[in-house]
Amino acid sequence: MPTRQKIMLSAFDCFLRYGIKSVSMDDLAKRLGISKKTIYNFINNKNELVEETVTEYMSTNQAEIDKLLHSGENAIESMIAIAKHNIDFLRKMKPGFLFDLQKYHGAFWIDLEAERNRHIELTISTNMEIGIEQGLYSQRFDPKIIAKLFVGLVTTMIDENIFPPNQFPKSEIFAESIRYHMRGIVTDRGRAILQKIEI
Repeated sequence: MPTRQKIMLSAFDCFLRYGIKSVSMDDLAKRLGISKKTIYNFINNKNELVEETVTEYMSTNQAEIDKLLHSGENAIESMIAIAKHNIDFLRKMKPGFLFDLQKYHGAFWIDLEAERNRHIELTISTNMEIGIEQGLYSQRFDPKIIAKLFVGLVTTMIDENIFPPNQFPKSEIFAESIRYHMRGIVTDRGRAILQKIEI
């Protein structure tokens, strides 16, 4: 694996597990077994490292979700696969990771949030359109409106004033939100499929 890629992967893993503020460039160099000077051959500073690693993760993650969107035998299986993928990520994430992004990388966070919301809207509306066509989701719902409501739900999920992280793990909040979302939109046929799948 190229050195730059090793640095990026290791840095993102550290930021995710320990929070951004608590990970120094010295910590990262020690973990990689290289000098700080070597890291600075590939990156100018920690802020740039944070933003590049998060951007690269977002791009890879969105591509993975796009694959999962069409991976199941039906829309329900695909949505549950996406949910499990996100839950696995949230279980690895230290609560301080998002807080640090918002506090110390404000402008970047605003752009990141806008891109995240755009992708969530597209994912939810596409999944709903497929599910309606398959007769698994109710035709009474407008996919575009439900997708925007889900974006609002995600924004609420990560608000630590509403869900203090020491009381509500983000992985469990997300799991409950998916259960709430899916049970609200399925038809009787869809419910029969959903009941056989654990979220």
